[in-house]
Amino acid sequence: MAAAKTLLAAKGVAKTFRLGKVEVPALRGVDLTVAAGEVALLMGPSGSGKTTLLSILGCILSPSAGNVAVLGRDTAGLPEGELAKVRLAHFGFIFQGYNLFPTLTAEENVRVALDLRGVKGGDAVERSRQALDAVGLGDKYRMLPRDLSGGQKQRVAIARALVAEPDILLADEPTAALDSETGKAVIAILRELAVTHGRSVVIVTHDPRIAAFADRVIRIEDGRIVGQGQEVS
Repeated sequence: MAAAKTLLAAKGVAKTFRLGKVEVPALRGVDLTVAAGEVALLMGPSGSGKTTLLSILGCILSPSAGNVAVLGRDTAGLPEGELAKVRLAHFGFIFQGYNLFPTLTAEENVRVALDLRGVKGGDAVERSRQALDAVGLGDKYRMLPRDLSGGQKQRVAIARALVAEPDILLADEPTAALDSETGKAVIAILRELAVTHGRSVVIVTHDPRIAAFADRVIRIEDGRIVGQGQEVS
């Protein structure tokens, strides 16, 4: 069987932040690849560099050194306008705090991702509803975030991230505010999407309970990868 295509590759990635006159290294020469259909967890103590790495992988933050390639395209040195196009074309983002608009319905929150890509009208409505159907919220189209549970809000956020059919999904602590069973259900959705549709999914988490849903756990300490393990056959 042929090896899965690499969708995301970091080579020699370093990041240093300046606090006054002091330089603080957040990442120190990280090498990492993520394949299509793979769910990878980034785990490590607070301050280890997990979220910084996720932001660099998603072309939100530029590295101080090294490079990230997205579907084989090097992003080093690209201007912000080009990086924004890369993000729109290839990434979906899921955040711990859901980042839903409180005055928009579930369907409208999902449709925002299509508006950014110029998809409007009936096509946008249909695709938004299909995305909500896919995460089990087919009966919640018209509900506002205040009327949804934490798990339902996170499913709306997943639907919004998925509606444009991105190649890569990046999630920052997506289960942190959820109970154990709801958190497992959310991760199960992400795993199914990775396996069924060949997407790469990278998740920053402190939650060891979801490790069983991952193909690989990447452990980070002091800005370095210190271990990688295969968790699911």
